[in-house]
Amino acid sequence: MVTAVIIRAALFDLDGTMGDTLAMCIEAFRRTIFHFDGRTLKDEDISCFFGPSDRGVINRLLPDDETLRTRAYDMFLEYYRELHPVMAPSPFPGIRDLLDMLRQRGIRLGVVTGKDPETAAITLQQFGLTPYFGEYVETGSPDGVVKDQKMARLLKLFGIAPCEAVYVGDVAADVRSSRLAGVIPLSAAWASTADSIALQQAHPERIFATVAELHAYLNEMTKANSCFLSR
Repeated sequence: MVTAVIIRAALFDLDGTMGDTLAMCIEAFRRTIFHFDGRTLKDEDISCFFGPSDRGVINRLLPDDETLRTRAYDMFLEYYRELHPVMAPSPFPGIRDLLDMLRQRGIRLGVVTGKDPETAAITLQQFGLTPYFGEYVETGSPDGVVKDQKMARLLKLFGIAPCEAVYVGDVAADVRSSRLAGVIPLSAAWASTADSIALQQAHPERIFATVAELHAYLNEMTKANSCFLSR
């Protein structure tokens, strides 16, 4: 007899998953670093430091001077707010419909992102997604990747077992973090920045080329939940 899989929580990454924001993030970093030390960095000079929070990226790009880094982070936030409506005005098509469906099914929703609290809040507000998640937004650390710990924290708040949750992220590291947390990893490969080969090599539960594919999958999974729970 096959045991039904019960999905009671869906956790989401932000950059590259909810919206095509990575180019905007990189440009905000580029302008900030140019302002403070005159370097014009290539995309890969910045993205190679992704993993820690935005503040952590700045700490790695500038000298060990806390006053300078604080000023740089404040300027980064200014560029981030300025560029967001121009370079990443809306979430990916279908994201709101997906969240609506999950919320209607009684699925608990949360965000687990490597971003800082300030940038996560700006992005969620710009995308009009703040009401879906409320206070259930876990952010990153300047010292490194902590997503597995943040997933565990949210699920403890929800009172939901890790095996009853999915995490949707766009990079291989998200799959590894999900596995560490005991959460089912689902990979988003619909962003322009997605690396499908790296995602395949990370062996998530499923890889989705479009938001519509993920919607269909979770629709079926949560329909099964409803039938199972009503018996």
